[in-house]
Amino acid sequence: MANVFKSSRNYLFLLLISFWPSLNFTSININQNLISLDIYEISFYLFLFVSITYFFLGLIFDKDKSTIILSAVIISLFLFGGYESLFISLFNTIDNSAIFSLVLCFISFLLLFFVLILLIKKYNFLIIIIFFISFLYLPTIVRLLINLDQQKLVSNISLEENLDQKKINNNKFMFNKFHNVYFIILDQYARKDILQNILNFDNTAFLNQLKKRDFFVSVNSHSNYNRTGLTLSTSFNMNYYTEVNTYNNYLITQNSKSHSIFKDNSYDFIFVESGGNSEIACSGKENYCIKSGNFGDDVALFIKMTPIWRLMRTQYFNIYRYFESLYVLTDLDHAIEMAILKYKDIDKKYFLFAHILSPHEPQRFNEDCSKYLVLNPELGHPSSSQYLTDLPCLNEQVIKTIDYILENDQTDPIILLQSDHGISHEMQGIIASDKLIRLKNLMTFKLPNNCKKYYYDTISPVNNMHLVFSCLTDKKPNFVKDKYFFTNQNKFELDEVTGYLN
Repeated sequence: MANVFKSSRNYLFLLLISFWPSLNFTSININQNLISLDIYEISFYLFLFVSITYFFLGLIFDKDKSTIILSAVIISLFLFGGYESLFISLFNTIDNSAIFSLVLCFISFLLLFFVLILLIKKYNFLIIIIFFISFLYLPTIVRLLINLDQQKLVSNISLEENLDQKKINNNKFMFNKFHNVYFIILDQYARKDILQNILNFDNTAFLNQLKKRDFFVSVNSHSNYNRTGLTLSTSFNMNYYTEVNTYNNYLITQNSKSHSIFKDNSYDFIFVESGGNSEIACSGKENYCIKSGNFGDDVALFIKMTPIWRLMRTQYFNIYRYFESLYVLTDLDHAIEMAILKYKDIDKKYFLFAHILSPHEPQRFNEDCSKYLVLNPELGHPSSSQYLTDLPCLNEQVIKTIDYILENDQTDPIILLQSDHGISHEMQGIIASDKLIRLKNLMTFKLPNNCKKYYYDTISPVNNMHLVFSCLTDKKPNFVKDKYFFTNQNKFELDEVTGYLN
């Protein structure tokens, strides 16, 4: 009976140790809308593996010592990502970061093992389990509760105070025109003159292709912000979003004013994820979510907490090419085709939002436009070389996508093909004296005839949905003033630069 209790106690301990990494990951990333049940499935399989290993170790060693060995291994392995981030922040390089982190993981294992061994010689093992689990879980649970509370606070501030919902009444947006709407973001796509003057890339042919397809192409366009989350939150909520300078997926993919208006008019919402580490993921409130690869951002970043991801990426293993298929970027043409085919025989209009992580790093194409498969769950290092390799291939893919939409969507669709911001000074190979170059973005519009009169060349993202809803209601839009903001040196505050740009 004592042996049964001892084994059950140890299995319970290993279960809690196996699920701690998932809870810890959730507590850190809860505000990023990244968490899926896949994370907890991984922990379940981890527990199964650990249980089997424990059974065989118990045949060789003392069962309590076997439990301590396995627990120390799990915790040490999941400290790898934190150690690597520490190394990179201290030395500003990834070189030797894996070796540094592995050494610290090994030291952590030894410390945990010997401390626990010493403790079980003096104290009851059950008491040690309770204290050790409390030491792991209590800070994690506290952090989870704090981040959940902050998420609610950010959402409440942004929705009620900053966006002033009383000024935007849903009753003003009852549609009498029904066009499918495509809102396509090409991340970090710069304006024509910037591409020409800074990167020596002539984008005339691509823009002319869009014009032939009845697109308006803004000549002097600017983004309202130099950051993705702020730009998208502002577009979706039809007003400026300046309270918190962070991503807020609650305002982008779940509870924005635009989503509410589309829903009130019986439109479905289709979300096309980026793939890669975009930090903008499906929330579960979409009518249709189009994902990329075989696992999502959360799984990639979860695995990155361990040395396994570095092993998957290494060129010294012949199997590394196999893993490339597991984590890839979303292709715009394939995603749009999936959406249109799904709704082909459904009498339902939809609003489709696609955030495509190109020409922003990481690299998407080889020079011949074949697929460059990405292994790193981080975004990589920005460079003009990568940008100029990807841009012409992306242009080709975009034109192919637009043609597919125009050939297969019979609703005279509204298409917003834009970027959230332009290029930045941090891109390797960029030399620019213009400090606000990142605000100079791509802005193009394909509009039905009834609302072309509302378009103006300097329109900014804050007025995107005002223009769209003018098309769908056939009423003059109530545009807000175009204003522009830039993250200052503190990176947590915004400076308005409207006067400077004007």
